[in-house]
Amino acid sequence: MPLVSVVIPAYQVEGYMAQCIGSVAEQTYRNLEIIIVYDACSDRTLDLCRYWQSKDNRIKIIEHTERRGLGAARNAGVKNAQGEFVCFLDADDWYEPDFVEGLVEAMEGSRAELASYAGRYNIVDGVKKAFYYLIPGEYITVSDRQIFMLRDIHPVWNRMYLKSWLLEQDIWEPELYHYEDWGFQPVVELSASRIVVAEGARLNYRVSREGSLSGERLITYMDDWKRAFDYIVDHLSLRGILQENRQCLYYYYRGNRAYNLSTAKKTEDAEAIRAIGEMDTYVKEKLGICQKDVFTHILVWGSENVRRCAERVLMTDGRPEYLGSRGLVGAMDVLDKIRSVDKKTLLILDFMEEQKAVSHAGAEKFLKDWKQQCEVLIRLLKDKKDIIKTVLVSNRLSLEYGSMWQKETYGNVNLLTQMNGQITALEAYFRGTCEESQVPILTITPSASHCFTDGAMGERMSPEHANSFLYAGVGLSVFTAVLETDWV
Repeated sequence: MPLVSVVIPAYQVEGYMAQCIGSVAEQTYRNLEIIIVYDACSDRTLDLCRYWQSKDNRIKIIEHTERRGLGAARNAGVKNAQGEFVCFLDADDWYEPDFVEGLVEAMEGSRAELASYAGRYNIVDGVKKAFYYLIPGEYITVSDRQIFMLRDIHPVWNRMYLKSWLLEQDIWEPELYHYEDWGFQPVVELSASRIVVAEGARLNYRVSREGSLSGERLITYMDDWKRAFDYIVDHLSLRGILQENRQCLYYYYRGNRAYNLSTAKKTEDAEAIRAIGEMDTYVKEKLGICQKDVFTHILVWGSENVRRCAERVLMTDGRPEYLGSRGLVGAMDVLDKIRSVDKKTLLILDFMEEQKAVSHAGAEKFLKDWKQQCEVLIRLLKDKKDIIKTVLVSNRLSLEYGSMWQKETYGNVNLLTQMNGQITALEAYFRGTCEESQVPILTITPSASHCFTDGAMGERMSPEHANSFLYAGVGLSVFTAVLETDWV
């Protein structure tokens, strides 16, 4: 049984330490060392740490005489860790009893450098709810690791690391007061040769608490945001993998930018809004992003899937305009919307929802009506081909569910296969007619190599209607095309 080191930074958390340390001390996996890094508090945190140390000889305390922040505390813990594997836990969160045991099994079974659980439990006002964001299985290829990074929410505290690999790669948390995880995780995730995700949720995350760093004013984060980004670029450059990941990193940055900009606008923080604009320019220059065209307007038409994959593509402030999930037949108001377009616009669509109309109208009548409407749409796109660029997401209904380790076939697979055949035929007609009419379109095809577990599905989604890589993978593909290819 390999020794596992659990590193717990402790700053102003006297009300939470008992639950946190107790959850580690009571793990089903017993071969642990518990390293508490005391970060110069003004409350009784240190007294409580010493009390717990007197009860459990596996507990070690590292005392900082002045506050240095989470990144420095975690680094100090790793430097003093004796374990083969390292976990981090924030002092206001706590483990389920088998947290460590499950990750040790995953690490030893896969020989990975990093193991994570697929989800966590969010604790809001005392209410516990499971939240899943990753797909169980192994992530090995460059594309896999990029999707993992884009799907992840970048906590260091829901996973386990191979300590010898961190030391060999000289990967340490940036010693910042903010964004230390945001800068650390992409370096780990893109540098690892193998990542494994275990099923389920085993960590309890307290979403907000009085006095937490997340409650500070946004402008205080800006310098650390930039330093964390520099940390990512410098480390990936050193490893020779920046170029292959630069568009993915820009997409990653855009996700956080959207959150920060929304926060700044809600609080009418002009200083933060200006700083975010300056950060945009800086990031583009550092990554060598040369945007060939700016789409100030994005229209999304089709399934909820295609709406989600368009979220980060918009290069200016705001959100894509979703035209709904109705099919072509009878969608006169949608066609009128496209007809009224008078500025550079990106149209992203799929035909997943068309299969609903087939069952209502009958296949023969539906196909006749659909082709007529399709030709109207293509004439509109031809008339406006100088200002509207079209992306067709060649989407499919998933025939399988489960994880990357074990997949099962849905009981109604014959019906789903028939629907996929109908979608394929509609796409072929659309592409062929566009080609005849000299309307340029770009087709993006999702990878169907992984499947969501039922528990990981998004809200309002039927499990059979999703491909696992759609949200991040297709979004990144569209984003890359919009950014830099000759297609625009």
